[in-house]
Amino acid sequence: MRLLRGGMTAWAPREGIENNPRSLANFPMQANGAEMLRLACMYLMKAGIRICAPVHDALLIEAPLDSLEETVAEARRLMAKAGRVVLEGFELGSDFQLVKPPDRYCDEDGGKGFWNLVMSILEELEAGETPAVLQGNLRSIEGQPPQYCGPGSIL
Repeated sequence: MRLLRGGMTAWAPREGIENNPRSLANFPMQANGAEMLRLACMYLMKAGIRICAPVHDALLIEAPLDSLEETVAEARRLMAKAGRVVLEGFELGSDFQLVKPPDRYCDEDGGKGFWNLVMSILEELEAGETPAVLQGNLRSIEGQPPQYCGPGSIL
């Protein structure tokens, strides 16, 4: 099976782990999807389209309101191009959702819980307090104030 225009020469499952046949069957779809998204990001960046974030298998882009529709059309064209490259000519369709001020993008569950968490952290920081959610993830370094020590942090 040829994947990602290269090839998969060997894949060895880890010992002692029961393998789900669906996981192996799904691997080519996930790998090709990731490659399409990677290429789409490159094409959009080269075209000057601002990417705010990947959202699962989509891209959150930003554009001036007066050119939003044209920017979305160009982004969709470039995403289709990425699909054609990875899938050797087959073109995938894409859909989109326009979000204009004062609305905000929210995922399917509304993202309200996460939004409320972020807002509560900001309120605590503005009040000069250590956010409660970070209380267990702090440590001091010889006379310096505590710093966040969560995943990806640098002290």
